[in-house]
Amino acid sequence: MKKLFLSALFALCLFTGIASAEPLYKIFLKNGKTIMAEEIEQDESSVTIYTPYGRIELQNSQITSILEIARIEEKKEEPAPEPQKPEVPAQPEQKIPPDGQPVKEPVTAPPAPEPKIAESAEPPPATPLPPFPSTLSSEKTNEQLRIDAILMALAAKQEIDKNSNELAVLAKTNRTYLIQLLDADKDIYSYWAAFGLSKLDNETIGNTFLKRLNHPYSDTRGIMVTKLGTWKNNAAVRETFKINFSLETNNAVKLRYIYGIKDLHITECIDALFQCMQGQDTTIAAKARETIVSLAKYAEKTREPLDIVSVINDQIALSTSETFMMELVKLIGDLKAPEYYDSLKKLVEKRSEKLTIEVIKALKKFEDKSLTRYFTEIYESETSENIRISAIKAIDKTKDSRSIDFLIEKLANPSTTELVKDAVVHALENISKQNFNYDVEQWREWWKKMTTAE
Repeated sequence: MKKLFLSALFALCLFTGIASAEPLYKIFLKNGKTIMAEEIEQDESSVTIYTPYGRIELQNSQITSILEIARIEEKKEEPAPEPQKPEVPAQPEQKIPPDGQPVKEPVTAPPAPEPKIAESAEPPPATPLPPFPSTLSSEKTNEQLRIDAILMALAAKQEIDKNSNELAVLAKTNRTYLIQLLDADKDIYSYWAAFGLSKLDNETIGNTFLKRLNHPYSDTRGIMVTKLGTWKNNAAVRETFKINFSLETNNAVKLRYIYGIKDLHITECIDALFQCMQGQDTTIAAKARETIVSLAKYAEKTREPLDIVSVINDQIALSTSETFMMELVKLIGDLKAPEYYDSLKKLVEKRSEKLTIEVIKALKKFEDKSLTRYFTEIYESETSENIRISAIKAIDKTKDSRSIDFLIEKLANPSTTELVKDAVVHALENISKQNFNYDVEQWREWWKKMTTAE
């Protein structure tokens, strides 16, 4: 962050030029950078540097050296004298021998010029921000330097304070330039331009972004989509999202669309969200599933017609992908509504152990006693130990005392495996609040007393 901020200030200094004849300090940093300052304050541990664009606090450990030099007069053709040029020792007086010819003394080579500290390239900031591309060059025009300074200042301020009012002021002041840069040949210019403009209010910049949602640079599109996703109750944004979401091919941008669809309650995107659940990107699939649940609850609250059940049943009938069907199971489990029971039961008919177990887990979330019979039917129809254990655990969750007879029978059955018996005993203890462990006779005696008393 410090490097990025220094680069921004350095860019601004280059753009404005040096016009004063007052003393100027040149600070060489250990990272290879150089800062020009009008005034400095130094103590034992730190240095305060004053530039036309702000104050910088640095530790002495960050600084290689500080030179005080004269400012260069504006438009002065002669180069400024080098600071602290080493003194050349005076030449000794030539001795003239009797023959009148001067003695030629060996010529001493002038001292080698002080090596120039090269400016290192800026390291890329933390993802997802792309790195600023170029080291600033004195050969650039004033307009190019101004553009670089604007963008680098935006980058620096973003690292300092993402919600800074100063950042919005900076973007507003340079709005015309930033809008032009959205269509710049350099992708990185368009990214930072979009970032700066995103700090302005929706009414000011919304239409500018809407016209450029097909921008060729995906990171720039992502910034614009994120901003537009906060523009509630705008018909143009909703219509554009409905069209562009299905056409977007970049996963990172698609994810930003999904966030916007969720926040803007665009229920018309349900079909496209189901398509996202079928993709290979697990992050997008999970976010699409979460958004469908959110839209379903929103539609129920606002009484907006949204037949999720029919869509899910159609997807089950058409799908052959077990991965996608697993996502559908998770979706129905998250919806937690009895109208989806039949949809889940249809998935069990696919005859996949993994899928059946996931269906049981999803139904278990409902903790509905009306499902007890269905769980016992699954147990009886399956030979898989894992499915049977899942069915018993689901019965446990229903807390249905009508299942006690069934559970005691399974505990007494010699063909029941030890792992299944463990699940049965656990269920019996939870439902009955009794503790007879694996003693079948005690369970039977207790249950007989309970049923007789009734």
